[in-house]
Amino acid sequence: LQSGFDDLDTLADIEDSDMKDLGIPSYHAVRLRKKLQEIRGSSADGEPELDAHHPVVAFMTDAGLRQYAGALLKSGFDDMETLLLIDDLDLKELGIPRGHVLKLKKRLREYEITHGDQEDQMLLQLQVIGEEMERR
Repeated sequence: LQSGFDDLDTLADIEDSDMKDLGIPSYHAVRLRKKLQEIRGSSADGEPELDAHHPVVAFMTDAGLRQYAGALLKSGFDDMETLLLIDDLDLKELGIPRGHVLKLKKRLREYEITHGDQEDQMLLQLQVIGEEMERR
């Protein structure tokens, strides 16, 4: 505190040389650095920050259900293929209210229809390419 590290923002910017100058032993410096990284990686409500570019997080955000993205990821629904397999029991165990369950299932059906067509087209293209290569 006497060295000016009197708030969390300042402490978060502490460098290894500062810790050495303050006489903080290296094993304590490692622990402090780890805790500071954990704090920086958390949002104001204590939940870890979610990567907005993660497919499940992006999907849930678009569906207006971002508040459940963290719970889904923690429960192993960490890719769209797995999320498409979620059932009512899973959703109930996650504590998602029935109205939001209906909204999520509707959006998942829409996703499956739009992205299923794209996958079918890609598979067909790969099949055509494979056939062309066999002819050569």
